Amino acid sequence: PMEDFRLIYDFQAERSLIGAMLIAPEKVIPEAALSLSPKCFYHGLCRQVYSTCVEYFKLGKPIDPITISAESGGFDRQECRDFCLACACDTPAVSHYLEYIRILKEVRMKNEALAAAESLIDEIQKGEDIERCQSMASSLLKCFDHSVKAEGLTAKEGYLNFSTDLEEHKEYIQTGIPWIDRNIFISPGDYIVIGGGPSSGKTALTLQMMLNMAKKYQCVYFSLETSPEKIFERLVTCYARLDFSKVKRREVDDADAAKITEKYESFQALKLEVVSAAGWTAEQIKSKAVQARADVIFVDYLTLMKASGKTPYERATQISMDLHTLAQQMEIAVITLAQLNRAGKGDPDMTSLRESGQIEQDADAILLIHWPDQEDSTRELIIAKNKEGETGKNFLRFDGKHQTFSEFNLRQPEF
Repeated sequence: PMEDFRLIYDFQAERSLIGAMLIAPEKVIPEAALSLSPKCFYHGLCRQVYSTCVEYFKLGKPIDPITISAESGGFDRQECRDFCLACACDTPAVSHYLEYIRILKEVRMKNEALAAAESLIDEIQKGEDIERCQSMASSLLKCFDHSVKAEGLTAKEGYLNFSTDLEEHKEYIQTGIPWIDRNIFISPGDYIVIGGGPSSGKTALTLQMMLNMAKKYQCVYFSLETSPEKIFERLVTCYARLDFSKVKRREVDDADAAKITEKYESFQALKLEVVSAAGWTAEQIKSKAVQARADVIFVDYLTLMKASGKTPYERATQISMDLHTLAQQMEIAVITLAQLNRAGKGDPDMTSLRESGQIEQDADAILLIHWPDQEDSTRELIIAKNKEGETGKNFLRFDGKHQTFSEFNLRQPEF
């Protein structure tokens, strides 16, 4: 009999994999056990035989149709024996066992997705609030995220892979700030935190970084306190090198208008989107990032996100853990902004981040912007944490007129 049937029941694939396990247990069972659970089998006898095969394999017991059918569970022993023998005889090709595993994984994912979709429809019909529905919709997407592989490497394999990789060009996500790119090697799955005090230039720096990244990578900027329209004022000002104060006063002249027209074609080709995300949770951000097929996301800024927790520390801890998990699971580079504590003199460090404990632990790299003399355009950019490189400090010049950062020995960036 079939159990928990919802969408698809591929009895032949189940029987074929069971047969392959009984014929070549040493080869097939380790692969199957890495990818499948008993719940992936919808036929009762297949589920029983699979569970027994895996258990016997762990215990080092002999596996064949006779030994396995001795553990018949609630089924008739002779029926179980006949079933095992039939599976072993009827399996089309033991060598196709990986394909049988793939089929059963897909069946399970589709059935889980159908169950999640039915629950979502039920909640919508009950009149649940939109945030609850968005969270459930995000959970539905997780049904298809079964790509985790438990792979290992021997010393020989690891060494040879390393040697081969050295001969290939390794590409990292470039920020456009040479000093950062020389020291922080941003890859998909990284969680980067940029901290700074009020008006220190956190947002301007990340917008400049996004303009550079969006030439090649799909970027989504989640703004939790500023409207997309105001963000685009700053983006276009930076990109077209306009005077920001004139833009705010709407006093652009013919020369400015010509720059705007000239830059339109290249700007509209950038792979970027700005999303108004006030009050959003990590689940909502993840859902939008998946929908947009994002390679890089920016969150401006961390403690404005909505999260469970009684205290600011608990909420910041949960948010940081959620963003870190999002980066790793979805293989998206996550760059989030954070406020620095106002107290203290001298250069800030990781402890200067508000509610910093979990943030320090989760981040792959932490950049801090320090503005010691607010009469000066100079900013100190501090790499306070760097899992794959050095820490240190450099000085950048902030051009408020054009909303751009540059190194003192280099020209202003051109887009």
